[in-house]
Amino acid sequence: MKLNYLFVIIGLSVLWSSCKDTSTTAATTKAIKQIKQQTIVFDDGSEQRLSDKEIKQVFYLVRHAEKDTIPKDNPGLTEQGEARSVAIADIFRQSRIDEIYSTLYIRTLMTADSLSRSKGMKILPYEPKDLKAFAESLKQKDHIQSVMIVGHSNTTPTLAAFLADKDSKLYPKLDESVYDKLYIVIIHKDGTSDVNVLNYFTS
Repeated sequence: MKLNYLFVIIGLSVLWSSCKDTSTTAATTKAIKQIKQQTIVFDDGSEQRLSDKEIKQVFYLVRHAEKDTIPKDNPGLTEQGEARSVAIADIFRQSRIDEIYSTLYIRTLMTADSLSRSKGMKILPYEPKDLKAFAESLKQKDHIQSVMIVGHSNTTPTLAAFLADKDSKLYPKLDESVYDKLYIVIIHKDGTSDVNVLNYFTS
């Protein structure tokens, strides 16, 4: 009886694995060092192409960097958070970025600040209360190829799902202690999409 039960569990596990969204790449323990055009360079020297298909648009999404505790309602960044902001700018130093978006909170604006200054671009505001409409408006900008979006622990995963037309349940809210996830949403010219969730600036 116990043996039959074990076989059932194994069978269900195999079935669940075969039904998972294979377009989603699980988070890796390696950290991104730079993104050069369409190639990701990791801190161990290895590289990974963004996609082998023809790319229409790429959306990079991060949660705001480490936030301070004062004031409670709208804090800025800690020293480590400011270093993370600088790291984002360094990662994308050799990458095309057409637009930079942030919610109108000090912590998100400070996170986007280094990148906006390094690219000589303004930070564009967006409303996090209607993420689906925001995602659709971005995807209809055919002249925009590469976008950075700074959000929050609950909005960033959900927005990534909406941009990729995926089930938002696949991308749960980030734990409050997690700041090092970079969501890369790739929209291909054939209409398909991929979502990669990778680590960056882990130290």
